[in-house]
Amino acid sequence: MRTLDKFAAIPTDLEPLGLIRYDGMDNDFRRYWCAPVNAITFAHEGVDGVHNCIIPNEDDPTLEHSPIYTVNPADSDHCISIIAANFYDFISLVVEVKFAGILENINRLTKEQYLEFLQETAQYHRDNPEIMVGVPEAVAALSEAFRDNIKKIDGVYDHVKELQDKTDMANIKYSAEYYDALGITNNSIKNTETHEHTTVMFRQEAKDG
Repeated sequence: MRTLDKFAAIPTDLEPLGLIRYDGMDNDFRRYWCAPVNAITFAHEGVDGVHNCIIPNEDDPTLEHSPIYTVNPADSDHCISIIAANFYDFISLVVEVKFAGILENINRLTKEQYLEFLQETAQYHRDNPEIMVGVPEAVAALSEAFRDNIKKIDGVYDHVKELQDKTDMANIKYSAEYYDALGITNNSIKNTETHEHTTVMFRQEAKDG
């Protein structure tokens, strides 16, 4: 079973972890100005167009080894961030932090700010325990589905920051709208009439296991 099909087939609701699995029907993420071309959207947070996607490596048909990005159309300064080296790295990180949105914030925070953010988030959860309903079950389901692939990650901030520091984001290609919005000249993209953005259409039979 392909990695994303395995993710889609998990019967437990993953929304408590900020992972609403994308079925290609509830939103068209191609409409966002900063969506990379050829991105494969597999989950979203359900707010502000924030979504997670894979930008496939050319030699990775299974998508197991291609990097994971978060796109946040509402944040013009950090509209796209690499957050994991591959899908298994992403799952490992989500299991560690218990909410995918935490990873999206790393790119805009210093380590001190990140640790303060975690403390504030933990306090908010203590004050509002209903927010944590379903989280243990979702973490357990992810851990079980990918038990042969995930690993323990100590120091989430340093792990993600190291990846971000060594990744050349200039290699990502966007639609003409992106370059127009930022006043960047990129004739190779502007002369392209199509916006190649791939979405994952999860089959119902995959969901049903």
